[in-house]
Amino acid sequence: MTPLRQRMLDELQRRNYTPDTIRGYIHATREFAEYFGKSPELMGADEVREFQLYMTARRS
Repeated sequence: MTPLRQRMLDELQRRNYTPDTIRGYIHATREFAEYFGKSPELMGADEVREFQLYMTARRS
C-alpha cells in the first residue's frame, strides 16, 4: 500500500466514515489517478476540475 493511500485510509477512518464510503473514496481516487496516469500527489485543482467534467460527461 502506498503512503498516500494509507494516509487517506487513516484520515477517513479517523473521521468515522463507513466502510462503504471509504471504498467509494478509494475507488474514485484510483479512477482519478488512472485517468491521468500519475499519482494524485502530483495533481491539483485543475486536474480535479477536468476529471469532474469527464465524470459528468460519462454519466450523461
